[in-house]
Amino acid sequence: LKKPDCYAVSGGFFLFSEAPILEPSKRTDPVGLLVTDGEVINPPLFDRGSLLDYGKHGEKHVVKVKQMSSEHWTFTVEGCEKPTKRTVAWHNPPNGPPGDATSTFNRAYGLRSPPPPKDHVALTVVGRQLISISRSASEIPLAGAVIICPEFTASCPCTLSWSCHSPIVSAMAGGPMLRPVIDKSAEDFALTAPPVTFSQDETFDQNLLPRMACGVMPSGVVVFLAVDGRDMSAPGVTLHILGDLMRALGCESSVNMDGGSSKRAIIGGKVVDTTSEGVVGGSEKGASNVRPLKSAIIF
Repeated sequence: LKKPDCYAVSGGFFLFSEAPILEPSKRTDPVGLLVTDGEVINPPLFDRGSLLDYGKHGEKHVVKVKQMSSEHWTFTVEGCEKPTKRTVAWHNPPNGPPGDATSTFNRAYGLRSPPPPKDHVALTVVGRQLISISRSASEIPLAGAVIICPEFTASCPCTLSWSCHSPIVSAMAGGPMLRPVIDKSAEDFALTAPPVTFSQDETFDQNLLPRMACGVMPSGVVVFLAVDGRDMSAPGVTLHILGDLMRALGCESSVNMDGGSSKRAIIGGKVVDTTSEGVVGGSEKGASNVRPLKSAIIF
């Protein structure tokens, strides 16, 4: 991005360090919600803090930071004999949601879903693809989920079309939310849920790392903060310190985005942060030794 008027920051998480990454997933696939120009590129299969752009409402452009379960999401199965629409729910027992609601199980739950109850089926979902429909417990894909819902039939694989009750122009999932008390497990950062560098962090947020955060002030101003790290002059910060910094800048809500070697900030077409080279290939430092980004927010 070398345009003189370009402003951009690194965005949400993508598959990189996890292993094995099995088809249909591939390295650099996005993890969590991704919406561009109103189109859901990757569905909200993880209940994580996200940056949501609702577009213009009157004279005001509305941007919010919040967790996915606070929104009403549905998906429609394409290719069925009759339209099949389901409402997404997180962290519910399979026989709990009423009507056409669902229960979503990702890798923060475990490697296999529970068996679906009577008159329900287990959908294996990766991205916008419905891979299979089963009446038994199913293996949970790395960057996908198993969704248990009232039964229906469809020819697999097929496509799921996703929509939100509140029209969203663009969105990017990150996480966790930078609250005074950070609860990673409440946002599906556990066990083998990607990125494993967060889900399996045994230091309990004691690591000083390069970080990226975004937040919203009460006035609606959106703030992005890039913190350098892995350097003697800039060791980095913990998530708690990152949250303290965002509150000090006046943000009433904020969320962590992809940091580490993926952290990047561009102003006027120029990289203004110090890139980290701790987890990249090559033996010499330089532009070719910087991790390519697969997820970004461009203004």
